[in-house]
Amino acid sequence: MTQAPSTAYAGYLEPSFLASGHSKHFYSFIKRLNQTSKEQEYTQVNQHLKALSTRIRQPNVTPDEMKEALVQVIHCLMLGYNVDFSLIHAIMIAQSGDSLDQRRTGYLVCMLLLNKQHELGIMLINTLQRDLKSSNYMDNCLALNVICYLDQPEWIEHVLDPTLHAMTSSRQVVRRKAVLALYWIYRRSPGVLDQIDASLRNALVDKDLGVVFVALSVWSRLLQQQDISLMDETLLKTVLQVHQQVMDGHVERGYYYHGVPAPWAQLTCLKIYRVVLAAGHDAHSRRVFDVVSQCLISVEKKVDAAFAILLECMAVMAQPVFLSSVESRLVDVLHPYLSANNANRLYLGLSAIAFLDVSLWQNEWSPSFFIDTLRSHITDATLVLKCLDLLDKRLDVSLTDQQRQVLLDALSQCAHTQHGSELATWLLHHAPEPASTVEYVSSTLSLLMCTLQHASDATVVAQHCQDIERVIAEEVDDVILRETAVDALYDALRIPDAKTTYNNVPLMQLAFKIIGENGYLSRQHTELEWMVRLGACVAVIQDDAPLQVCGLRAIQQCIVRTKQRLSSLDELLDTLMASKQVEVQQIAREVTDLVSQPDIQIHTVTTANHVRTEQDDWCDLTKANLSDGREPIHADNKELASARITPAESHKTQPRHVSSLIDLDWRETSPPTLSPIEATMPPMDTSVFGDLWIRYKHEHKWQWPGCADVTSMVARLQQQWVCDVVAVVQQECLAAHANSTDPAHPYLLHAHWKGGITLVTVRAATAEQLNTFVERAAS
Repeated sequence: MTQAPSTAYAGYLEPSFLASGHSKHFYSFIKRLNQTSKEQEYTQVNQHLKALSTRIRQPNVTPDEMKEALVQVIHCLMLGYNVDFSLIHAIMIAQSGDSLDQRRTGYLVCMLLLNKQHELGIMLINTLQRDLKSSNYMDNCLALNVICYLDQPEWIEHVLDPTLHAMTSSRQVVRRKAVLALYWIYRRSPGVLDQIDASLRNALVDKDLGVVFVALSVWSRLLQQQDISLMDETLLKTVLQVHQQVMDGHVERGYYYHGVPAPWAQLTCLKIYRVVLAAGHDAHSRRVFDVVSQCLISVEKKVDAAFAILLECMAVMAQPVFLSSVESRLVDVLHPYLSANNANRLYLGLSAIAFLDVSLWQNEWSPSFFIDTLRSHITDATLVLKCLDLLDKRLDVSLTDQQRQVLLDALSQCAHTQHGSELATWLLHHAPEPASTVEYVSSTLSLLMCTLQHASDATVVAQHCQDIERVIAEEVDDVILRETAVDALYDALRIPDAKTTYNNVPLMQLAFKIIGENGYLSRQHTELEWMVRLGACVAVIQDDAPLQVCGLRAIQQCIVRTKQRLSSLDELLDTLMASKQVEVQQIAREVTDLVSQPDIQIHTVTTANHVRTEQDDWCDLTKANLSDGREPIHADNKELASARITPAESHKTQPRHVSSLIDLDWRETSPPTLSPIEATMPPMDTSVFGDLWIRYKHEHKWQWPGCADVTSMVARLQQQWVCDVVAVVQQECLAAHANSTDPAHPYLLHAHWKGGITLVTVRAATAEQLNTFVERAAS
């Protein structure tokens, strides 16, 4: 039974096969390889190469079959297999192929397999000479291509004269390839310069612009990579004439690109000017300046390729010889780019500034200008890095506190990105100089805590930690630096998670050491609070024994001072006693012996949602219940709390007995009457609030002046938006406002009182809901 044509020729009628011109056998081979594993491929390819080697050695193989076999050899070579057996056959078909296609395939295999020292290279000399002298311009092009790609020193004297003769061909394509061939001959044998110099110069005045543009590219490479002494007055004058001709539009329509005549040729001319001027050839600087100024005017209102020309013009004008001439046009040219909203145009303007000497920079290009630009385009990695480069050039003094804060705010918007890491490292490199002042300790610790998750240079982090430790150790007559460091380091002990990197370790070690020695000096946190946070940090540290030892040592010092400890410490000590690290076992044993003494008081705190890693202001909120069954106390209600503790119990705790770490449950004795809309709102506590806050992606921020304290801030929040207060912790308040259009997704508010200024953030589930809330708030 005969197969239907559609089945018998399945795959062979596909356009990709029909367009290739290859045999069914080769097509089947490729299809098989695409469907096999790497191990099967190795076997199949080696078997196929063995069969090819046998077939092309047959005396009756035709040129077409040889060409087909060599195409398959190229494919196997691309897969990484040894095909050296085919080189001699490629040389033979390049010499005696019946068609141009066959000889082109032979030359291609020779270019792939012939290296500089190969002894078979000499066999191509006669073939190349024959093709260079052929009356068929396609043969000339084949030979010139091979000369460009193959490095065979013994060829030079045999192919140089025919290549020079090819420069007189009537075909512009031959002359173009001859120019390139002469360049590569010069690269491999610089001694032939005197023989080819005249031909390369004549190519610059060729009647065909295609040859001229190739010659421009060759001269640009020669001047940049080889010898500037090749440049003389005649050559520079010729380049200027070519550039002027292009700018005047005396080029064929095919050389225009988006309204710009021959942009690549113009770029080549500008690069030649840069090389010439940088080498001190100032005799024709006036003429160069005039041409470059004209070029700048011709492209400053165009786009695409014109951007590259404008940038190269600025690079030429930035040469020292033009310092007195360029300033007058500088601002007018760059202002539209530096004020552009388009990122490409803005990057072009910033790059142009980078070419200029800093003495030419305008006053408006201050550090604040680059910082504002960086902040406005913080999601664009290229612009961020460019602004940092320019800041390095512009900064002659250290950053101001305001500028540093702007950059820190910008850093929070590009967390976990590569350019965020670069920005963090840059900030650390530009941290304040070490000084025995409160401002230095506070600002540097704040900077470290903001950047430690993003900085890519752990060495810088460690150096700053050492500087702070040294400054604090030098404080003898006072404790103000210690107090500042202790309170500032509270947030450094935020519970680490799986994303914790080595950059944290120096700061964690510093925090453990300073808190262990000076935790009692804190004006904001009690020793019990320090123990809670220290214990939580040590519990999640897995593979760093020195850091565990440092943390346990800090807990030990807190216990020695207060004669108090947490009941949760027992479980942590049991875990560390089983550690494989001897030093960890030893410190755990010391602490165990300490807490077993009869004068050590035990405090029990059971926590919920203890480990929270969200990165907003309220992320440290956790809840805890005292184990003695007393009625829950609000974190900020200190007077009420102290009244409920009996004198006999007062020795068990410090006057400051709660903080944002331990948010004691607050229960309303008489819940307010809810409206139908409010009644459909989900029950709201800090856990639900936190989950919704993370899910909501749309937010708006305000600043409120005038709130005298936290109480007035909360009162104003409730009065203005009739919201339910979820929690009040020190200077922060969390609240929810009913959403009439979507009751299941209430508006979330976070207010943070900062000494007379209140920062208010509202988040909503959608952008439409957020806009509605903001409009209502504004009215």
